[in-house]
Amino acid sequence: MSKVRLVTQLGMDERNIARLNPVLGLNRVSDDLNGWTKSLAIDNLSTISITCTAGNGQVVPHGIDGDVMFALTALFVMQGKPENGAIEFSIADLCSVIGLTKNSVTYNRLQESIFRLAYVKFEVFESWVRNSKSTGKTVTSNVFGIIDNFKSVDFDLKNDERPWIFRPTTLVRVSLNSELVESIRTGHVRSIDLDFYGGLEQPFSRLLYRILEEQKLLHAPCAVFSVPLMTWGDHLGLRRVIKDESGKVKLIKVGRSEVPETQIVLPGKIRRALEPAHAELQRKGYLQKVEIVGIGQKQVIHYAFGNPIAPVDLELVGLLTQRGMSPKVAEQQARTYGPKAVNRAVEVFDARKAAGYIVRNAGGLLTDILVNPDKYLPVDASLLAKVGSMQVSKPVKPIIEAEVAEPSIDDRRKTNAFVVDGWAKRKWLVGQQHQQLLDLVKHGRLDDAKLVSLGLSDAVAVQKFAMEVLARG
Repeated sequence: MSKVRLVTQLGMDERNIARLNPVLGLNRVSDDLNGWTKSLAIDNLSTISITCTAGNGQVVPHGIDGDVMFALTALFVMQGKPENGAIEFSIADLCSVIGLTKNSVTYNRLQESIFRLAYVKFEVFESWVRNSKSTGKTVTSNVFGIIDNFKSVDFDLKNDERPWIFRPTTLVRVSLNSELVESIRTGHVRSIDLDFYGGLEQPFSRLLYRILEEQKLLHAPCAVFSVPLMTWGDHLGLRRVIKDESGKVKLIKVGRSEVPETQIVLPGKIRRALEPAHAELQRKGYLQKVEIVGIGQKQVIHYAFGNPIAPVDLELVGLLTQRGMSPKVAEQQARTYGPKAVNRAVEVFDARKAAGYIVRNAGGLLTDILVNPDKYLPVDASLLAKVGSMQVSKPVKPIIEAEVAEPSIDDRRKTNAFVVDGWAKRKWLVGQQHQQLLDLVKHGRLDDAKLVSLGLSDAVAVQKFAMEVLARG
């Protein structure tokens, strides 16, 4: 029996990439497939019109490139969304984010992928969504890439090891394209459960999952998404190059680009390509049902979304543990009651403390607020403070919760270790920082209040704290 996940790791997916899908859902492509174009409609936002041009002798992005695109945006968010778009990671870190097997074959594929993504360009016509505080969401035209530049560094190479061959310790410094950086920094992102994502076996299953996640959001609250089979094959990039009688690739002019003319594969091939991915997503509970109706090129796919086991968001758990609830109970309560109830309970709890109530059993009070929300009306601390300052005939005494022993040293260390583990799971710690911080927790050499106050919401502050603490030894 598989182990039930108690805590989720969340990665952020840039929503234009998820909607436009600039990656072909093919494990291999022919050497002459160095461009393509598509124009189709699968939602009510706009027609998707995008042209891809590979550069520097590369072929177009395909297969594992979808995973790498997602991993780069996830790492960008995890590293604090730097304004200049520069991120740094080891190849082992990249594998860990998206659950890839760590071996020489994977490292070689990742190296090829990063080269492809460094040279590819996409031209989008009235299909790129921009977020703006002044104008809201607008759909515009755009030219963008994925990686503006990158550099890899290897330390302590052995005599028989060649440079420029990726290995787990290879350190890669990447500058993401400015259009992607702007979109992510303005909040046009959507969370992805990294545990679920990494548990999918094939790149095509993972690609389909991310695309369906975006369409599910765009079609909400409807739990069904329908799309013509041939349109879906076009969008997923199930295409081949068209050649003339002499075997020469036919080219077409699209805007400022000239790319190979391609055609979508036959309906039967589209269905066969989708079958393993459909089966896996159904088996894992993401899809409740997949139905394909009609004949030939007029077939339509109907996706009914399921309800996979919902993992617990670390931020919700952190909100509860920061206020004195034990990690195990916090996981259970966050899973049971969800973000709305947890956030309200935290607000009520904080307001009661600010109003002068003495809390002897923080975990018990938080649990009671969650279980019996009607007992606890929102408290306006500033209003109570005014009332408390007025002359009254009988002094108002704060409600005192049933007295229990203060958390023991062991309990505090368990809470601190849980927070540090949460940082590690979110990839906010690098190198040996995770184990070094746990050692400090074990010996009681960390500032409890500072550590818990950081919680699980600010990667930059956490990294700064870790470096300062470890520098002091």
